[in-house]
Amino acid sequence: MTTTTTTVAPAGGDAIGAAVQACHRAGSCAGIAHAVLERDDGMLTVNDAAIYLSEDTTWSEVERRAPLAATGMVLDLGCGAGRHARALMRRGLDVRGVDNSPGMVAVAHSLGVDVELADLGALPADLGTFDTILLLGGNLGLLGSLAAGRDILSSLTRLARSGARIIGTGINPYRLTHAAHQRYGEGNVAAGRMFGQYRMRARFEDVSSDWFDLLLLSPQELGGLAEGTGWTLCDLDEDDTFPMYTATLRLG
Repeated sequence: MTTTTTTVAPAGGDAIGAAVQACHRAGSCAGIAHAVLERDDGMLTVNDAAIYLSEDTTWSEVERRAPLAATGMVLDLGCGAGRHARALMRRGLDVRGVDNSPGMVAVAHSLGVDVELADLGALPADLGTFDTILLLGGNLGLLGSLAAGRDILSSLTRLARSGARIIGTGINPYRLTHAAHQRYGEGNVAAGRMFGQYRMRARFEDVSSDWFDLLLLSPQELGGLAEGTGWTLCDLDEDDTFPMYTATLRLG
């Protein structure tokens, strides 16, 4: 018999990192550990932690195509356990990762990824400069909000070499068909937020993260958000069967 509890540990924990560490210790097999993403309206999304350790042969088509255009020195933002970094390293590219999860960083280090613990909004000054900056695995969502996203994109110009590109994947919230998503988006708009600005936290066993904003936005909204940041949306790869897309932004 399965039992559940509504008790959640105090916020501030590294829930997703703990889930991925548990999965990694058990051989990175599916079904070992699951991270729960909770939206502030109560909607739950359960992700098998093995996804964060998966190889590119198991990814969706749009995810598999996304990193192929990476060239030169690569910065992988929100690199997690390093699945995209490792795929690019096998192609001979130099990749540096950044993630704000200590658990993810520990796993990525153990798998041979050069990764640093840092927040996207406060990147170290000594990271270097890069030809390609990645926001993969849906990490365009880490832009958080209209204002925060513009600040982040503007800050990335100091890490960008001439002709640099940002390659990121995002979820178009207008293509999510569940009625709860539509109601949530309409409530966001009424409150002066972006339609796909989701208030989230992560949970694993008795660990709970702080609440954070995850920004789901359409390609058109991304193009508008990027205006005035130094980046211009220049290419788009959309999936016909799933609301994920890959966007490429070019410096200048």
